[in-house]
Amino acid sequence: MLNLMWIALLFPFLSAITNGFYGNRYSRQVVGLIACLGGFGPLMVSCRGWWDLVHAAPVDEWAREAVLWQWVPCDTISIDIGFLVDPLTLVLLLLVSSIAFLVQVYSLRYMERDEGFRRFCVELNLLIFFMLTLILANNFLLLFVGWQGLAFCTYLLIGFRRGDHDAAERSKTVFIVGRIADYGFLIALLLLAVIFGSLDFSSVLSAAPKLLPADGFAVTTITLLLFLGAAGKSAQIPLHIWLTDTRDAPLPAGALINTVTTVSAGVYLVLRFNVLYGMAPITLWVMAVTGVVTALYAAAIALTQFDIRKVLAYSSMSQFGLIFLACGTGAFAGGLYYLVIHAFAKTLLFLAAGGLMYSLEGEADMRRMGCSRVDLPWTHLCFVIGVFAIAGIGPFGGFLGLEPILWKAYGKNVWLWGGGVATLFLTVLYMLRALFLIFYGALRQRGRGGQSVKESPVLMIAVLAVLSVISIGVGWIGIPEALCGKDRFLWFVGSVFMGPRDFAGGGPLATVNVERFAGDALVNTELILAGIIIAVIAVGVGMAAFCYLLRPSLPGVISKRLGCLYRVFANEGYGTMIYRELFVEPVHQWSRWMARFIDEGVVEKSVVGMGRLIYALSAIGNRANSGSKEEDDT
Repeated sequence: MLNLMWIALLFPFLSAITNGFYGNRYSRQVVGLIACLGGFGPLMVSCRGWWDLVHAAPVDEWAREAVLWQWVPCDTISIDIGFLVDPLTLVLLLLVSSIAFLVQVYSLRYMERDEGFRRFCVELNLLIFFMLTLILANNFLLLFVGWQGLAFCTYLLIGFRRGDHDAAERSKTVFIVGRIADYGFLIALLLLAVIFGSLDFSSVLSAAPKLLPADGFAVTTITLLLFLGAAGKSAQIPLHIWLTDTRDAPLPAGALINTVTTVSAGVYLVLRFNVLYGMAPITLWVMAVTGVVTALYAAAIALTQFDIRKVLAYSSMSQFGLIFLACGTGAFAGGLYYLVIHAFAKTLLFLAAGGLMYSLEGEADMRRMGCSRVDLPWTHLCFVIGVFAIAGIGPFGGFLGLEPILWKAYGKNVWLWGGGVATLFLTVLYMLRALFLIFYGALRQRGRGGQSVKESPVLMIAVLAVLSVISIGVGWIGIPEALCGKDRFLWFVGSVFMGPRDFAGGGPLATVNVERFAGDALVNTELILAGIIIAVIAVGVGMAAFCYLLRPSLPGVISKRLGCLYRVFANEGYGTMIYRELFVEPVHQWSRWMARFIDEGVVEKSVVGMGRLIYALSAIGNRANSGSKEEDDT
């Protein structure tokens, strides 16, 4: 079965083709059912692949490749259509397919009144298809195809509302910013082809330690270029301005883009090539610093926004900053684990927010909500679970996923650890702020005309319930050893991030135990830092409750005293304006000058002048060769 994992690609592709060409012949129910098969099929295939890998294959054979056919035959380099299946592939396949299936089921009711429902199903299935292509690819070129397909589908979904000029402009912004990052990826791909003579992952990663000196110029350049592509895809500073534009996409599609498809693709690029990054300490430092700065910056902005979609988008940007912090400190498995935790919890929050907007007829401003828990008890409960999971409160996955990341950051640099802890504190504040503004406090809206709002349809609530259960349970898979756990998640994915040689001592846990527990002092230090994290979370909960429940006028007073600093973050760091002034307007001015000087002054005058010259020469020739009949007779 492991060699047939490519079958997972057929389901979303055939669903998109069927609905795209023949969907107008079917009812909405049939179109929705076909679309749901695009997520359910890969989920079943992934579950079977996971079962075969764990129960049928020895640990040293957990990575398998299947080549279907030769794609680019060439004397110097040959590229195949092939797929790689290993623990990293299976984790992301299970993650993407499960969330995609739940989002598609949710969309059956959320999008039922939308005129573009069939087109939405086609574009969503294409998004899933290209993400699965990216995950399963065994070479850089096929991965790049999935990478570009994700960009194209994101562009389509953000510009989904036909006739909305602003959405169309923002979709172009997303596409153009993505191309800036893709230059880094493409140049790195060309360098790898020249140096290794191959673009297959196995060939490049196995030969890299022999051909590239550790901490050398070549490996540093390649990894920095790859990180540029990853940063653009995962909305890291300074290529982050496109992320909030995803609010123009239908909300279920925005949930996928922000959790397991487009934004996650950048992290996957780093995780897949962790061997190269492990040889480039400069790149790791750049990645860690970029991650922690992005995490703090986005968390501060999320604390000042009132549109629930913007709050969740900046929250995703901040959390992915923490994931890059983990990768930059060498905790690749920890970054992957937190990616899984974040994906389920953030999807739950997005879809719960969608339920709110569905009940409030599109209202997204948290200032116009309040006491919604009275009318929307199930949505309220699911939103609370999502908030607690992201903020690391209680027995949820957020704390268990963040603790190993912050512990690793502390081992690398105390300032990185401090930035991560500060981000966690801000996360608690803005998550609880959203919860209290939406569901607590004074009543501010009860729907159109003052009538009470109704709970979301049963199908949407059922999806939220499933995501809630997963968000609670997923954090207990990888409990760190220092917290009396067995870290089964690291046991499963350890071979991807440690290499076969690390299994000689009796499996991945043996290596991990030596690395993490070289003495009781390290255990005690980690426990002390875990206690500090718990204290920070508790202070954040208390401050949020005091500011938004007991003294709801206090945040307004604080924002006035902060003055200019508050306005900077409330206006999203003026990122769009800065880009417009530094890049867009200069390009426009240069283009206008080029059009006036080159096009009108050189090209047009040259063409017109050449035409006039030919006309004049023709006229002279005419006069020289023309004559009357009388003149010819004489």
